[in-house]
Amino acid sequence: MLALNLLSPEEKTEVKKIKTFFIIKNVSFIIISIVLIVGTIFTFMYLILDNSNESINDQIEAEKAIQEEEQVASIEGIINQLNLQLSRVQNIHVEYREWSNFLLPFSNMVPDGITLTNLRINNISSSVLIVGTAQDRDALLTFQTALNQFPQITNVTSPLSNLTQKESIRFEMTAVLAGISYE
Repeated sequence: MLALNLLSPEEKTEVKKIKTFFIIKNVSFIIISIVLIVGTIFTFMYLILDNSNESINDQIEAEKAIQEEEQVASIEGIINQLNLQLSRVQNIHVEYREWSNFLLPFSNMVPDGITLTNLRINNISSSVLIVGTAQDRDALLTFQTALNQFPQITNVTSPLSNLTQKESIRFEMTAVLAGISYE
């Protein structure tokens, strides 16, 4: 095979420059195309991630709102329980009596020779049960008289069986609280 070289050296350099130009042009086109494709992909990825981020933020806000509602409901429940306890305390306070104002005069009224073993006071029914032992019948009668004269109780009742013995008498008496406030 025979090769003929019909170009002059200046034309050869021109051809080489043109070839180099076309190679650079093609490589530049490919690089620019790749940059555009990658840029487009990044733009779509950004839009997708931004949309996902907004969706996640919406979910977070919804969860926060639910948690706040649960906290409010929990706090309201606690407040309701406290209000219920306060109303119970108020009810107790309304029914409260200062029993020391009753018991001190009552204990001072008990004469010698009387030993009380049980004093049961029912605030709801206003009943009083007094159980004890008397040394003798006179001490028991003195105590019963003192109870009848005690202003904070009424309707003192004592069975006649309390008076059948002369000494070491076990007695049981009932009475009703007078309508006096002990506060």
